[in-house]
Amino acid sequence: MATHRRYLGVLRLSQDKDTSTSIQGQREAIEYHVNAPHFSGNLIGWAEDTDVSGGLSPFKRPQLGKWLSSRADEFDGIIAYKVDRLTRRALHFNQLLDWGQENDKRVISVTEGYDSENPQTKMVAQMTAVFAEAELDTITQRIKDGVQSRLDNQSWISGTPPMGYAIQVIPGTNRKILVRDQGYTKVMDRIVGGLADGKSLNKIALELNEARELTWSDYRLTLRGLEPKGAYWQQTTLANAVRRPTFAGIYTYKGEAVEDEHGSPVLIAEDPFMSFEEWAELSMRLEPKKQGVPARISKHPLTGIALCGACGSSLGSTSVSQKHGRYHAYYRCSKRAKKGACTAKMNMRVSELEGIFEEAFDHIIGDLEVMQQVPGSRRELEASLGKVEARLTKLEHDYSAGRYDTPDMEETYWRLLKSQTAKRASLREQLAEATDDSFRGTGKKYREVWAEKDAKDRKAFLREHGVTVRVWQDLVPWGKHSVQVDFGDIAGMAKAAGVELHGPVDTLVWSYRCPPDDDQRFPRVSEAEGLRKQTD
Repeated sequence: MATHRRYLGVLRLSQDKDTSTSIQGQREAIEYHVNAPHFSGNLIGWAEDTDVSGGLSPFKRPQLGKWLSSRADEFDGIIAYKVDRLTRRALHFNQLLDWGQENDKRVISVTEGYDSENPQTKMVAQMTAVFAEAELDTITQRIKDGVQSRLDNQSWISGTPPMGYAIQVIPGTNRKILVRDQGYTKVMDRIVGGLADGKSLNKIALELNEARELTWSDYRLTLRGLEPKGAYWQQTTLANAVRRPTFAGIYTYKGEAVEDEHGSPVLIAEDPFMSFEEWAELSMRLEPKKQGVPARISKHPLTGIALCGACGSSLGSTSVSQKHGRYHAYYRCSKRAKKGACTAKMNMRVSELEGIFEEAFDHIIGDLEVMQQVPGSRRELEASLGKVEARLTKLEHDYSAGRYDTPDMEETYWRLLKSQTAKRASLREQLAEATDDSFRGTGKKYREVWAEKDAKDRKAFLREHGVTVRVWQDLVPWGKHSVQVDFGDIAGMAKAAGVELHGPVDTLVWSYRCPPDDDQRFPRVSEAEGLRKQTD
């Protein structure tokens, strides 16, 4: 029998803390066993995995998995307090034993007295693993039943409500829902409004501190009649609150958004601060970058809509400079600062470009009636398909980020993936058979609708209709900037309203200071002809 000298202590604690042995207790038991007179060897390290389910394979655990896969040459055996600290799955236990045999690694369980070098103890250990698996299945089913019960009831579980919400009991039921906390409305309006205006989380936190607004924890203290601690708003505090699904009033389990069998989020808030789609987009934008800097939401509606005519990159970056005591914001090519990426060095004042766009919008489509797709139309199906694609993208993003690593969450992932994939296939079949879009009037003109929207809604409107703005610099001798606006699928709505587009073009385009003899590069609707109503 080979003499083993180096041992790795294996520790695990799941979220089922009331029935689990503490990490410290496991550590002391292992150390006592190693220091016993009859044992020869020493501990060289610990593989400590906390908040890890016993159903997770040892090879996939954050700490133990690394030791087994890439640091196996550093130890000769592993020691755990109990078999269920190694795994609660019989299959995984046998896989671990097979790995130990192939790699000449000893496996020891202190409590059951199991030693892989002693064949007489193998049967006991395997039976222990079977019982541990049965116990895990019981625990898992109990948790699932409880979750399903709360899910069916769409009820808040327990604990402190998420920021901005209060818990309300529905009379005559045992159901609890979330409602907006009226005493905290002012603070939440500042946070949500700041995000919509493109402010950074750090900027919002500074403004809240300057206004001496109570943090959520301090506000909760005042509700209990206690003195607030005077805590300061911090960027991380805001990020943790905003990026949680509960910020949008969505039911969660283990921090993850719960979705029904159709892949739609389950809401437990009467009036959430934002829709699921808005929250999903925001949470991905605020995903920490490598440098830890959260993404910003621009307050300028043409950011990402306007493109550099020279290289095609978005004019997504803006800067502010001081001149004669005044500040001016600029649209700039996103590749302007990259050496050799764009030679145009596009730089145009926000006020100038938006002024030109406003003129084009009002001149071309301001008087047109806003058309709405009839349910079941191609446009509506495409919009639904786009939402499903977005859900699948986020699902894959979360899976890659390790948010479905546990067995329970992995089962949820595959269920959602299956339902969303099936929905996508169904929508694609419907699209293949759909006829041309059919529209009906809403009684409102585009000018009215545009005036009612804020910067955030305007940008969403332009994206929805595929509107693009291309900008050139020094293209013609009689002007610094040239602009062309393509109104995207609004052209289709214009046709549905009975508006005829003149010339060979099938799009609605407006040009400003573009070469008049280059119709192929700059297609446009002539101002002289303009648009006219079709007549019988």
